[in-house]
Amino acid sequence: VYKIQSLTWKSIPCQSGNCTRILLVADPQLIGQTFDTSFYNPIAIYDSDRYLKKTFREVLDHTRPHIIPFLGDLFDEGSVATNDEYSSYLRRFHDIFHTDSSIMKIYVPGDNDIGGENGEIVTPTKINRFRSTFHTQHTYSWHNLVFFEANRITREIPQPATPPAPPYSPQRRFVLSHMSLLFYNDGFQERVLQYVLPHVIFTGHMHRSLFIRKSLKLTEFTRAHPLNANAERYMVNSFDLREPETFLEIMVPTCSYRMGERNIGFGYAVLDGDDLLYTVLWSVDRFSQLFLYLIYLLVCFIILTMKLIFTCSIVATRKLQRLRITYTKV
Repeated sequence: VYKIQSLTWKSIPCQSGNCTRILLVADPQLIGQTFDTSFYNPIAIYDSDRYLKKTFREVLDHTRPHIIPFLGDLFDEGSVATNDEYSSYLRRFHDIFHTDSSIMKIYVPGDNDIGGENGEIVTPTKINRFRSTFHTQHTYSWHNLVFFEANRITREIPQPATPPAPPYSPQRRFVLSHMSLLFYNDGFQERVLQYVLPHVIFTGHMHRSLFIRKSLKLTEFTRAHPLNANAERYMVNSFDLREPETFLEIMVPTCSYRMGERNIGFGYAVLDGDDLLYTVLWSVDRFSQLFLYLIYLLVCFIILTMKLIFTCSIVATRKLQRLRITYTKV
């Protein structure tokens, strides 16, 4: 099923001969052990982890990425986990998202990793635990690409070591954030845009595939538009990074079926010269799979029940015939 689904994915050819492939993973939210103590939680953990591992294997083979940013909410209960629980979640995470060491991996914390949503307090201990276990930095470089982490939760502003390169420079600047940067018109957004002048912003958190194009007029109304939806579900989108005085934010959908979204998958971006090519690699609808499994089990149960009834009926008939023969002889 997973291999068949991968046949629907688009390949993005490199026109310039020198492209960078980026695989984006958002909100896997590995199931924890604190909030759900029901007897079926181990089954749910097993099924969710197995699903994530299989889908990730397929997108990894399809994209052969140079860089994999994880856009936050890696764990569902990371911010409330004990150290032992956190270590357990970490082992599961690395087992699911295991890759070759040559691939650059970037880990951005989300509110479920360090707190910050629904009044949950963000503490230095939670932040340091995430940063030490995932060996995070504030900036990352890959050839002519620079990635900056902008954390709306902690209000940390990325500080470039040098001023942003001029427009004609081949340098390309990316901002990675768990929560949307352009959707909220506030001081944090303004400072990040002024300090970094990003060509592209990648975010998660919304669990859906959306994008925002915003001009330098920061007070204008911001609207997020669907991306790779409906008839354009498998489309490869092209964004010109030379477009002046505008910022682009791409919101990557969740890759976990546990988030209640039917449309889940991974973002796939290819930087080809001055163009960013982007599509979503949609995953198998797990709920439909589970429903079909349920129907299959129900049909099997009905067939077995009918077979059992039929067999019992034959046995009972034969016994009755033998009793009649015996009674007749007597």
